[in-house]
Amino acid sequence: MTERIKQRAGLAMTLTIALCIAVLGFIPMPATGPVMANDKLNHFLGFAILVLPVASVHPRHVPWIFIAAVTYGGAIELLQPFTGRTRSWGDLVADGAGAALGCALGRVVFARLVGTGRFN
Repeated sequence: MTERIKQRAGLAMTLTIALCIAVLGFIPMPATGPVMANDKLNHFLGFAILVLPVASVHPRHVPWIFIAAVTYGGAIELLQPFTGRTRSWGDLVADGAGAALGCALGRVVFARLVGTGRFN
């Protein structure tokens, strides 16, 4: 698989995950229950998973990937009141922390793939 195909696949996975996050971010949720009990963890993991594929294949762009992810999370938080949900600074902080972890893990994955010769 060529490097360009891997980069496009990473971007496609990230865009697919972004769409899933948007759908889940705008579906009205109950105020209580198992999903809401883990709300911040869901945000953290969702944004870590969001950036991981693209950060793994574009490690030089990690700062921009992080900024784009946090901006995306902020946009979702700003629009949620229009769908019956509430905005939350805590959710945005969890999004940013998850994006930071995903970006860091993406760089590690890239370094391992390059070091083993599997990326070339």
